[in-house]
Amino acid sequence: MKELTFIESVSVSQPHYSSCLKLYNSAFPADERRDVKSLEKLLDNKHFEFHYLIDGDELAGFISIWQLTDFVFVEHFAVFPHLRSSGIGSRVIRKVTDSYNIPVILEIERPDTKQAERRLDFYLKNGFQVIKIDYTQPTYGPDKEPVPAHLLGNSGLNPDQVQRIVTELYSTVYGIE
Repeated sequence: MKELTFIESVSVSQPHYSSCLKLYNSAFPADERRDVKSLEKLLDNKHFEFHYLIDGDELAGFISIWQLTDFVFVEHFAVFPHLRSSGIGSRVIRKVTDSYNIPVILEIERPDTKQAERRLDFYLKNGFQVIKIDYTQPTYGPDKEPVPAHLLGNSGLNPDQVQRIVTELYSTVYGIE
């Protein structure tokens, strides 16, 4: 098996940035992603990391991660289409969950389509559970809509922890006070 490497992006001038930006724009609907300028400003945020995923010597995709108070939030994660269903996604998720000794949280759209059902099944198969709350991903900007979603986590969380997580997501990730 090839070695899977995460390379943190610190600049839009790095070699893989434009390829990953194209993947970002094609893998996520407009309402589920930031505009390019907002994404690029986050590269200077001490809580935010944008990683290129390198499988052997091939660019496989990207993952963006927020390191927050007592949890890690995977904001976006995508593998290039020709590499999907090859096991890379599971290896990435395993590497992320193994790297942190705190809960890993992510959002996914509600499973109203076959693709959304497959996405939910992927995360469930990889050790995540749906957090049983009514959740909406806040809007990424004035021209975007909020998205009905599920929060998923890789560890059992009590209601107080869930409330703190949602509060911090809304304030730190989405800028809602």
